[in-house]
Amino acid sequence: MLRRREKLGDTQCQATQAVEVEISFKARGSAAEIQPVLGENWAANAKVEEDRLVGRGSAHPSTILSVSADVEGPAEVSQVQDVRTLFAGALPNLKTDDALSPACRIVLERRWELKQLGLSKKVEGPELALWYWSQDGHAVPWLAELSFSVELNDVEGVKAADRLEARLVKKLAKHLDEPGSRTAAVYSCGGKQAGA
Repeated sequence: MLRRREKLGDTQCQATQAVEVEISFKARGSAAEIQPVLGENWAANAKVEEDRLVGRGSAHPSTILSVSADVEGPAEVSQVQDVRTLFAGALPNLKTDDALSPACRIVLERRWELKQLGLSKKVEGPELALWYWSQDGHAVPWLAELSFSVELNDVEGVKAADRLEARLVKKLAKHLDEPGSRTAAVYSCGGKQAGA
């Protein structure tokens, strides 16, 4: 996935011009799918994450790996060669002049950092994100994500995260969607048309 994210710079997300543009290049999948990606040049300085996805009726979280790298814009990316300019060695199986299909939706995203929650110091970056789609010209909240992270090699941190996850699943059970990829839910084609 190639994502162009614009930061609008005001809390109401009504600014007409971006103050910051970020291009992200991301691969997601199983360990077998991610392993060859790690050998590509662009992945040398990329971030590798293991996401645990929790949803309604899921006794155990599903996991998915991702490799992602970010660069500052404001690049307009329309061909494979544009991607390789930003991420050296990316998309090795495609031709340089192959065109990229534009995304089927534009999503308005708002984020809040959650502070003073009394969480373990091992649990980092608790954050609430809301994504909106447009309905008759009005932005309607469509998907919410409550997220946090821990270092996977920190045993105590992982235990603290497991405890917090169990509390959230119990407390928010009726508000959870089916377990699955947030990226697919927000950016995939079909279904509701999102916009901002």
